[in-house]
Amino acid sequence: MNLIPNLINHFLFPASRLVKKLKTTPDLQYNDELASGICSSPDSIQACYKLLNALCVGVKENIEILSELISDIFYNDEPPLVEWEYYPHVGPRPTRGYVGLKNAGATCYMNAVLQQLYMISPVRNGVLSLSEPAVQLINETDKTEQDNKGKSVDGPLVPASTDRKETHIKVLMQLQTIFGHLLEGKVQFYVPKGFWKDFRLEGQQVNLREQHDAFEFFNTLVDSVDEGLKAYNATPIISQVLGGSFADQKICKGCPHRFSREEPFTAINVDIRLHHNLFESLDSYVKGDLLEGANAYRCEICNKEVDTVKRMCINKLPQVLVIQLKRFDYDWEREMAIKFNDYFEFPKEFDLSPYTAAGLAEIEGERIPFTTTNTDTKKEGGGGGGGGVKGEGADNDDPSMSTKYRLRGILVHSGQASGGHYYSFINVKPPGSDQAKWFKFDDGDVSEAKMEDEEEFRNQTFGGDYTGEVYDHVLKKSHQRRQKRWWSAYLLFYDRIRKDGTDLTSGDDSSCSVPSPIMKLVQKQNLDYLHIKSHFSIPYYQFMKQLLIINYNFAKTQIDANNPNEPMVRINVSTQSIHGSKNRQHLLRLGVPAQFIALSLDEGPGPALRSPYADISRLYSVVSVLVRSCDVSIIQRSSKEGTEVLPNPYADPELCEKLSNDLLHWLYERTSIQQSTTYVKKLIEDNSPIEETLRFLGFCSWENWEFSAVVIADLLMEIATVQPFDMRPYLDLLYHLLTMADSWQHTRIRAMFLGLQDRVDGMMTMIQHGQTHVVQQKRAYLCIKFIINLCSRCQLTMVVLDEDVHLKRLWQFSIQWLQNELDRRQYTTSTYPYTGWSPPAQSNEVSNSYFLERSNSAKMTLSRARELFPIEVEQFESNIESTETSFDQSSSLLEKDNNSSLPIEGEVGGPETTEIIDFEGERGGQGEEGQTDLTENKMVHTDLD
Repeated sequence: MNLIPNLINHFLFPASRLVKKLKTTPDLQYNDELASGICSSPDSIQACYKLLNALCVGVKENIEILSELISDIFYNDEPPLVEWEYYPHVGPRPTRGYVGLKNAGATCYMNAVLQQLYMISPVRNGVLSLSEPAVQLINETDKTEQDNKGKSVDGPLVPASTDRKETHIKVLMQLQTIFGHLLEGKVQFYVPKGFWKDFRLEGQQVNLREQHDAFEFFNTLVDSVDEGLKAYNATPIISQVLGGSFADQKICKGCPHRFSREEPFTAINVDIRLHHNLFESLDSYVKGDLLEGANAYRCEICNKEVDTVKRMCINKLPQVLVIQLKRFDYDWEREMAIKFNDYFEFPKEFDLSPYTAAGLAEIEGERIPFTTTNTDTKKEGGGGGGGGVKGEGADNDDPSMSTKYRLRGILVHSGQASGGHYYSFINVKPPGSDQAKWFKFDDGDVSEAKMEDEEEFRNQTFGGDYTGEVYDHVLKKSHQRRQKRWWSAYLLFYDRIRKDGTDLTSGDDSSCSVPSPIMKLVQKQNLDYLHIKSHFSIPYYQFMKQLLIINYNFAKTQIDANNPNEPMVRINVSTQSIHGSKNRQHLLRLGVPAQFIALSLDEGPGPALRSPYADISRLYSVVSVLVRSCDVSIIQRSSKEGTEVLPNPYADPELCEKLSNDLLHWLYERTSIQQSTTYVKKLIEDNSPIEETLRFLGFCSWENWEFSAVVIADLLMEIATVQPFDMRPYLDLLYHLLTMADSWQHTRIRAMFLGLQDRVDGMMTMIQHGQTHVVQQKRAYLCIKFIINLCSRCQLTMVVLDEDVHLKRLWQFSIQWLQNELDRRQYTTSTYPYTGWSPPAQSNEVSNSYFLERSNSAKMTLSRARELFPIEVEQFESNIESTETSFDQSSSLLEKDNNSSLPIEGEVGGPETTEIIDFEGERGGQGEEGQTDLTENKMVHTDLD
């Protein structure tokens, strides 16, 4: 009795059990281990579900215990769903990966900067080390959640206080919350609603739909967080880690005096215009200007004007060096912002010494001390060879430190100055790994990046030009053109490294502790995610479905019946009455199938059937079962004279009756290509999605070319006339017909290629038509894909192609046409096709646009075609005229054969063994003697988009 509760509470749904307990005991103490189920892998979860199902088979007591436990966890206090086909939109945190940040519309600039700051371990540890802001945050959380309850992400948030000090404190609290979720969160991304509400740019609340400059946000955030830390008498950790200082030097040429003024910085701004790389830009940065003539500098000591060199160099080196590449400017003539996409290189590691005050003094051989000037005081700086300023930081005097820096992060802007997208690349050691890797932080999507490859590194960050293929929709061809890369590095983050090669800011997440109030918020979010994930998962609903199926006999009435009190046994008996051989024999003698066929064609004595009954699939099913109980051997013949027909795999094992004259009339005498209204045509047009339709068509077509020709003609007509997104069911029926391994299989496949008579085109004609008419491109592609799938599973299809040289040449040209179409640049209406969150190409099967979609499935189709038909490069264009002529000759030959009373001559090598494929392209099982899986009770689909 305790096994089922243990499986539910400890193996499968411990998080849901804790969520239930927290509603009654808010102060309950727990950790991640208690919330993690013993069954964590998909295989173990499936095994546990199967065990529960096994325990409930026929055991009413176990079913009651299980239903009570599941109802108590999931269905008692949960609010009802209002979304159809709901599925959790947040996935799990990747194994050894990182948590992303939700984009509220245009907040990518925030996310990219926040991820860079979080990955700097001294900044992260310093922000999370304070407990006072966390306690204050918890006191305000309940009120904030209540005020914002029911509001959308981009809706108006509750206004925050206008007091600047209070604003800085709230920004610090929200930054703590973000860092806590990024560190301990178990979900794919975190939604920082509190930060969106409390952060201020120029004293104003940010508009979540309006994008801002990432560097502007970086400076504002650094100042606000440091001010918040000072409010708690804590060290301004961000300025301490990112902060350095410039030396604004004035070197007099007419006298021996030198002056230097120290200016703090948290980032260096370098020009990229007219510079090829970072070294050229830094050289220009420290070069300086000569002040002479009217602009000469008045020496404060000599009290006279002298020629002076004024330059700016680095005095104090920061732990993390931030460099802004000045890619944005304002065009005052056109009154618009502009972006420079110039090519600009920067190294992964470099020495900053030549651009420091000490390095420049050493290069120039200066030994004259500088006079340090401040706003209010003057003091003599240190002389000596360093030429530096005393008090510039203990880390500068640390003998273990070097002046070298290693690249740790890149913030990329993609787009134009008026709008675009920000994302970050960060080089970091993932949890549990000693090897640093590059990761791409694109809002909520965090993935590994191949930035170790120099070519990939250059293409993703340096900007400049590239040669791309552009499709001209007017000329209907592609051509090469030089284009600007819209994406390029904007902010660079460098780590200062020690002389032993280690990073100064390297640290481990395990050494960082999250304040307990924030940890409770993170754990609550993790619990809610695990609860929703376990509830709305596919394995859970498969388990519930199986649980209901194995115990259906406990139901006394049918749940979905019109009359809930109607006994279930009566419904079952009426449904199963036609399955007994005696019952079928009786119905056949009464002529029921012929009457049903006439009724479905509205040729019966009564009113039209379609009016009161929209769905007559049950009628089709009854006709199929009864017809397959008849002996149709009298109208079957082999394609080879003197050869016995092969056994019909679709026939009922216990044949009841011979084929009646009425059925012979309705199914064979009135079924021809010339007939405008036949039962077969109606059956195909209604496209009844039941297995009996496949069995019926297979049964009547087996070893019967005349009936097969009618079915193929009707299917080809539907394929040629319906919209491409409606072709799927007809292609499925045609696929199953062509894979029937009787003696006429070769003839059917050939008819599929070439068509039947003048009024029914084959697939090769449809493909040719799609090559010259843009609106028919998708139809041609779906036909090509159908043939490729057929060739992959039915070897006889390739034999038919190899036998006819002209047909094979046509097919080769079709493959070449598909490759040319996929090689063209895809047309897009988006201004910036650069965001990683943009949707992929739609499936050609469901898209209703005119142009062929360059989807992954289409590319895989072309690749599979090249594997099946490894042709040499040929001059398809020069041979097209002869190919079309030969195609017409082949069609005429098939038409002549069809009009004759003899079967079409052709080599048919006996029953071929074919395979059935499902939607994913996997192979199905095989019956004996060429019998396919159509004899089983399951629906099989061809592999389309």
